Amino acid sequence: MFKPTGALWQNKDFLKIWAGESISLIGSQVTLFALPLLAVLTFHADPFQVGLLGTAGYLPYLLVSLFAGVWIDRWHRRPVLVSANVVNALVLGSIPLAAFFNLLTIEQLYLVSFLSGTATVFFQVAYVAYLPSLVKPAHLAEANGKLELSYSIAVVSGPGLAGVLVQVISVTSTIFLDVFSFLVSTFNLLRIKTREEPVKSQRQSGNIWQEIWVGLSLIIKNPLLRALSGSTGMTVFFRVAINTQLTLYAVQELGIEPGVLGAILALGSFGPLVGALVASRLNKWWGVGTGLIWVKLAGDAAYLLIPLAFGPPWLIVIILAFSGFLSNFVVPIYNINVVTIQQTLVPDNLKGRVSASNRFLSWSTIPLGTLLSGIIGGIVGIRLTLLLFAIGVTFSFLWLYLSPMRTLKDFDALPPLEEDNRQALPAIKE
Repeated sequence: MFKPTGALWQNKDFLKIWAGESISLIGSQVTLFALPLLAVLTFHADPFQVGLLGTAGYLPYLLVSLFAGVWIDRWHRRPVLVSANVVNALVLGSIPLAAFFNLLTIEQLYLVSFLSGTATVFFQVAYVAYLPSLVKPAHLAEANGKLELSYSIAVVSGPGLAGVLVQVISVTSTIFLDVFSFLVSTFNLLRIKTREEPVKSQRQSGNIWQEIWVGLSLIIKNPLLRALSGSTGMTVFFRVAINTQLTLYAVQELGIEPGVLGAILALGSFGPLVGALVASRLNKWWGVGTGLIWVKLAGDAAYLLIPLAFGPPWLIVIILAFSGFLSNFVVPIYNINVVTIQQTLVPDNLKGRVSASNRFLSWSTIPLGTLLSGIIGGIVGIRLTLLLFAIGVTFSFLWLYLSPMRTLKDFDALPPLEEDNRQALPAIKE
């Protein structure tokens, strides 16, 4: 069973990548706040244009991720991480530069969002595949937990920092912080001394579609990976659909003032911070599988409180804040365990493809979820729509409960994929 130790504090290369990523995550949260604000303040963007800006950032997960997984399995991962950071710094740096010369357009923001999203896909897939080369298997859960803790801190602090910077300097200059954060992350990556093992690609035919299928089929045929991917995809679908309608519901149906709604969301953002801090203890107390299943069920069921919020205004605020805290609390616990299982179970030469396939299968549900929530909301009303989607997300735990996850006590008990699931790896003919 995983036990927190001080071993990672002695791992200088891990500390370098963790410190760089911690800074970069704060910068990315600043941009996440500043980019749509820039579109609204500078170009008076309407809701459609703001939505298009966000969509441009998500599109690479659908269009690029599967190909990225194949290429990352062919290459060393650290150069990919460095290149992705450099691309992000360059494209984001083009915004304040174009603004200085009065050349900035909203079309450039769309392009920057897409290119930055593409670089982020490569970085995220490569990072999951690269971390096991720096960290021993027994310490992977702890390493993933530290990164989730950094992400949680960034989510809490990033928007507030961005708001202050926008007031003190211009919104375009605020994006320079993210550029600087990518450069810091790059510098730390270049200082890592551990060498990666030689790439052992299974590629024999050069047919990229067959190589993509290797990653997808591994998830489909392996019962544990299939359950994790199905659970994640179902969760993302329903959660995004709920969050899409949440602001409209709170303001129109419940009569909550925007300032109060902001405070509710801020309280909820502390959930991931607490979840990241207690994740390892939950694994120790309950076991990986049992803890993950029941914590996930509790977090998803918390969404039922949103459409069932009735009573005086102060009670509604408490209900929504508690729902947000509990539903967000489970996110880092889920992410830490899912990524650690994937890193432990999947062979090194398939880590890129499996990670990319997982992201593709999960994130591809986002456009459908947002679209259906709007259509159904217009037909039956927002409150009933939220109730239906909340019921849906609550049942996503069944993917895990009806899988081998239910009996998984610790990460050491995972069956070696090379021996146990070779049938999931289709042969590629020469």
